[in-house]
Amino acid sequence: MRSSLRKLTLIAFVFLLVGAVWAAPAYKDGAYRATVAENGLGTVSVLVTVKGGAIAAVELPDGKGDIDMEDSALAEYIVALKAAPVFMEVDAVSGATASCNLLKAAIAAALEAAH
Repeated sequence: MRSSLRKLTLIAFVFLLVGAVWAAPAYKDGAYRATVAENGLGTVSVLVTVKGGAIAAVELPDGKGDIDMEDSALAEYIVALKAAPVFMEVDAVSGATASCNLLKAAIAAALEAAH
């Protein structure tokens, strides 16, 4: 019985470990910039800093561009994106879906060079 419990515990641990590694892509450390012009969403430039394989900072070097969000909501959304294991899965801010999608598209474009 104990042997079976140990095996199940080990299997569960392996699945958790594999899931965590799979869900959180590791990026090369550095700073990556991209400007995205999405049809229907607008244009924005981002500078994404990666440290330790994860997003450490997201800046808008040319201002908010076509992102139509209050500064405080945008700042909170960027914090959520940085904290998420998979930033593309972070829900949009209510009433600002297009702006959130534009920001995520720009971050994704910047991180293409970080793989």
